[in-house]
Amino acid sequence: MNSAGDFVVVWHASVDSAVDEIRGRRYSAGGSALGSEFVIATTRHFYTSAYVRVAMDDAGNFTVVWSEDKGTGKTYEDIYRRRFSSSGTALEPVVRVNTTTVDDQRHFDIAMDATGNSVVVWANATTSADRRVFVQRFNGAGVAVGGELSAALDMFAVRPVNVGVTMARATGNFTVTWARNDGNIYYRHYLPDATPVGEEARASTIHSSYAPRIASDADGDFSIVWSNNASGGPGDASGRRFTGSERVDLSVRSTDLVDPVPAGEPLSYKVDVYNHHATTSVATVGIATGIVVVGTPSAGVMPLDAFGDGWDCVVTTEFRCTYAALLTPSMATAPLYLSTSTPLTPGEITLTLQADGHHHDAVPTNNRHVERSTVL
Repeated sequence: MNSAGDFVVVWHASVDSAVDEIRGRRYSAGGSALGSEFVIATTRHFYTSAYVRVAMDDAGNFTVVWSEDKGTGKTYEDIYRRRFSSSGTALEPVVRVNTTTVDDQRHFDIAMDATGNSVVVWANATTSADRRVFVQRFNGAGVAVGGELSAALDMFAVRPVNVGVTMARATGNFTVTWARNDGNIYYRHYLPDATPVGEEARASTIHSSYAPRIASDADGDFSIVWSNNASGGPGDASGRRFTGSERVDLSVRSTDLVDPVPAGEPLSYKVDVYNHHATTSVATVGIATGIVVVGTPSAGVMPLDAFGDGWDCVVTTEFRCTYAALLTPSMATAPLYLSTSTPLTPGEITLTLQADGHHHDAVPTNNRHVERSTVL
């Protein structure tokens, strides 16, 4: 889908006993056809995958991928692609995606960012004991960026299959998902340059899970859905949402409203949490969610009260406050006000604050702040 909501539908069609076609048709955001059906590629009957994948950039340019055995003598499928302009005009002939050509390349998917950079993923059986998920990146002109990389390997014969990929439209971060024959669904994040963000992680909690599909928002928060038949009866559809790898830089600061404070008098603090992510033209990018502030006073000091617009606080031996609103880039939360007791004897007291949210934090060191106050 492009930025206006226009989209393209692609499919595999059998023409006769010798020829199949990959076909497509463009549509407006309102569902009206934009032109007639068109042929993307002509292929050999029975030697082409039954399903096809497509991805589109914000300008409406799109790329179609499929797998096919072209009868080159190796009797296995390769992954192919063809790029088109927003008007449906072909920008290139059919191009093979994979470099590795040993055995089958199949179970493929494609994702694209707003400017046309794309990622194609597929499952490969290099040998019966070496099955992998491969990734190949392309720039907006369709030129390969780097070589193939392995997102997942055969681990003790727990083989990866049924792959999918999603790409953050605004940032280019991407996430790959796959099933293994241990009955679980896995995923792994990557930065735009294909640097992995952590190791592979398991998405499913129920065995007998397979056929994952994945989609993300503009800055990479994503959802995976899959099928499972753990009950042994009719299959179920399951899903799970995740935060992506886009980094949001939170910081927390506080000010004691009276310093020094007389011994035995309550002490109040004003707390602010900032989102230092740069403002972007895409409204959903860089938003901090699920912000929680924990405030821990020093020994001998008791929490008394906590309040603030949009804040929901629980006061025990510490403060635990959750911010209900979204925090957009370059903005601060509504002020949070905390109050504590003070000792009856002079000295220094502290309030240690920790702020976190539902995201990767670019600079975690500024998520913690210690406010020091003098008691007279």
